[in-house]
Amino acid sequence: KRRRFQSIVRTLCALPSVVGVGESGLDYYRSSSGLDMQRERFRSHLRAANACRLPIIVHTRNAKKDTMSVIAGVGGANAGGVMHCFTEDWEMARHALDYGFYISFSGIVTFKNAHELKDVAKKVPADRLLIETDAPYLSPAPNRGKRNEPAYIAQTAKYIATLKNIAVEDLIGSTCENFFSLFSRATKLDSQNDFGRVLSEL
Repeated sequence: KRRRFQSIVRTLCALPSVVGVGESGLDYYRSSSGLDMQRERFRSHLRAANACRLPIIVHTRNAKKDTMSVIAGVGGANAGGVMHCFTEDWEMARHALDYGFYISFSGIVTFKNAHELKDVAKKVPADRLLIETDAPYLSPAPNRGKRNEPAYIAQTAKYIATLKNIAVEDLIGSTCENFFSLFSRATKLDSQNDFGRVLSEL
């Protein structure tokens, strides 16, 4: 079954429209059973991403130790990856960075009680940082509780720029560059127009 799975994934990864593998990972928040199956499927997705030389998008919730153990056991992500909607501590972020991952922050970083996450955002190097919406969930302040939408990414960008004491223009520029460095198959749009449009939302 594993060989058949790998064959199917490799076939799909060869499609020009495929830029990464995932989202995959471990979520123990609501699960108390089937954890071995979660871990095995995560290993399979990591192996497939490595075989296809594509980055992997990793989801992890209440599973810090096992997530990093699985990644280490497979040898990391050969083509890199991203810790999607990161909510863990600096220890996990540092290990993920050591294995070649980017760290992506959602609107959660703007929440008042997200003190530890704010500290992580300050420490993550600019060339390994990404931002995301995770829409329709996790709207950043001051829209927390409302349906999230892509336009709100500007608020998250502005907040993280303030945390890191850098110009928001620099943060937007570096995160855009980071995205295309990681997802090298992704098609670049008119970056200058996109850049201006995002800034107009701030």
